[in-house]
Amino acid sequence: MEKLLMGPGPSNLTESVRSALAQPALGHLDPEFLSILDETCDLLRWIFKTDNKMTFPVSATASGGMEAVVMNLVDSTSKVVIGSNGAFSLRAKAMMERQGAEIVEVNFDWGSPVDLNELNLKIDFAKPDLIWMVHGETSTGVLNNIVNIDKGDALLIVDCVTSLGGVNFEMDNWGIDVAVSGSQKCLNVPPGLSPVSFSTRAIERFKASRSWYFDLQMINDYISTAGPRTYHHTAPINMIYALKASLNDIKEHGLDETFNRHKIAAEYLYSALGEMGLKPAVESPFRLPQLTTIFIPKELQGIESQIRKDLMDKFNIEIGAGLGIFAGKVWRVGLMGANATIRNVDTLVNALGKLL
Repeated sequence: MEKLLMGPGPSNLTESVRSALAQPALGHLDPEFLSILDETCDLLRWIFKTDNKMTFPVSATASGGMEAVVMNLVDSTSKVVIGSNGAFSLRAKAMMERQGAEIVEVNFDWGSPVDLNELNLKIDFAKPDLIWMVHGETSTGVLNNIVNIDKGDALLIVDCVTSLGGVNFEMDNWGIDVAVSGSQKCLNVPPGLSPVSFSTRAIERFKASRSWYFDLQMINDYISTAGPRTYHHTAPINMIYALKASLNDIKEHGLDETFNRHKIAAEYLYSALGEMGLKPAVESPFRLPQLTTIFIPKELQGIESQIRKDLMDKFNIEIGAGLGIFAGKVWRVGLMGANATIRNVDTLVNALGKLL
């Protein structure tokens, strides 16, 4: 029996994605596959809402995509301002510290959004080369505002791993220079691809990559060049098929309808949780619809892992544990992509109600 994945990712696969994964493989330099790859990159431009030529799926999980960005834009001469309010801004910080960058961290409480007034003051004072922001923070369920960041001459890098495909994201209109996402959340593709996009400004500031595998200039000669493709690595052929199928499905339904479905399912979940006496950890205006954090009542915190285990063993439902300072204090419930339905909320709430 298939498990219902209602944690922070991965999400369940759609039938079109399953079908795509089962298609016969092609060579990674076969013109037929390269045409499929080009179509997939066009679809990524569509969902990122960008005209950036350098837009493609990195052959790695989302953390690998983050690492690729860091390896090509950060070194010991870099100064980076990070708006930090969760585990994944801390992950970015750890990656950049390994490159010797100077990090200016602007900290906010977990479960609260980044205050752009405070962030912009720090940017104006620090004059950084780069600004790193998480759009949808998977560890807390916060949707950060990234529309009015006064970036100045800095490059704005945005982690939209959980937000892409679930809420509006406008790379060009919002002045984002680099976006990095993942395949396993709202796109309903297995983990293993990290869609990225780079503005012309970002490409002009590429540094000599200390990683061969994540050297984006070399990868671009395979992925995006107008001339003959230069072999870099063997692309995950069937994963590209799956990503293309997923993006086509989203395009067929339309972004507005897709975003609205996530919103409706999330609001239904909030209401159902309230009736059970469970409270979301994030205030209403700042909630990420596709990832809800729930405060665990104190009397249940000692057995929260057993409750999650019982959900899995007895009902085939997965929800996520808390991360970092939220460990043992919250559950994380994902409503991602095709999983964002009223039926799935009812299934979870009925099972959780029986256990509680």
